[in-house]
Amino acid sequence: MQDQTIQKSLEYSQSLIKDFQDNLFYHQENETYHYPYAQECEEMDYIQNGDLDGFLRFKAGEPSGGFGIISPDPTLNAKYLSVVNMALSARAAVHGGVPDEKAFSLYETCCRMITSLPDSQLTDMREMVYGMQIAFLNLVAEEKGKKVYKFETSQSNLSVAKNYIFSHLHGRLSLEDVAASVGLHPNYLNSLFKQEDGITVHQYILREKVNLVKNMLTYSTYSYIEIANYLGFSSQSHLGQVFKKSTGQTLNEYRKEHQKEFLGDSQNSYYASLLRE
Repeated sequence: MQDQTIQKSLEYSQSLIKDFQDNLFYHQENETYHYPYAQECEEMDYIQNGDLDGFLRFKAGEPSGGFGIISPDPTLNAKYLSVVNMALSARAAVHGGVPDEKAFSLYETCCRMITSLPDSQLTDMREMVYGMQIAFLNLVAEEKGKKVYKFETSQSNLSVAKNYIFSHLHGRLSLEDVAASVGLHPNYLNSLFKQEDGITVHQYILREKVNLVKNMLTYSTYSYIEIANYLGFSSQSHLGQVFKKSTGQTLNEYRKEHQKEFLGDSQNSYYASLLRE
């Protein structure tokens, strides 16, 4: 019985070597490279040390190499890779002083969330995994008596972020700017906006700018280039592209239609005289 088991194991091993050689040749032929081990170690070191600042700086950079293909199904591939990441993060937490049972219980919780994630929410996978890694990092921070990164999901954070956006619509706004205004990680803030409004921070900013453009086209005499400059668009052409994609109309079409409606009211004759000047 034992001899049969060993024989089967050797056969599987031999078959694996062949597939491995084919896979290695594929990557060499296509010049595709995996996420370097040194970067993986650096990432896990931040978790092991409970170093939030270092972890966030690391995540803000662009990783070199790809994460591999361990399933031909894109959905399963994303989930499998995320589960692998959780296994590494759990072990990093244990190395950082977190009790085994606590780390592995969090690992199981994370894996259940990942594997049960519906396809419609796969776009949130990256933010989810980052959040899970920070949860492991927090366990280490608690053990070491360090500051714990708190996930504030209250409406107050969204309100502050939205107020900041509204107050800065006249310039160029980035996700990083808005996140800094509320003290949250950019990826996490994005996930809050998706949960609340179904769109990213960037999409929210564009939506609010388009709404302001509509008002300026209807109630002001500003030229298109002046509106573009005022709202931080790179050019009049860029403004026009964003506006048409959102409304289905050109700037000129929208202005003609809505100024006509606005000026058609006799009570607005004063404004009409201003707009004709």
